[in-house]
Amino acid sequence: MSTLADHGHELIPRPEQNPDALRAALATVAPGRLEETQATKDEAFATRAEQTGA
Repeated sequence: MSTLADHGHELIPRPEQNPDALRAALATVAPGRLEETQATKDEAFATRAEQTGA
């Protein structure tokens, strides 16, 4: 499956489901959100580390 624009054309091919591929896809379609995404990921990792006592 690919991401479709309103006019029905593919914006980019569906990326692989791994961090590097997802980051590259985001850089293509919404580069201004890269920093926000990184912060959200860092927060999720920190929360999980706290929950597991790591």
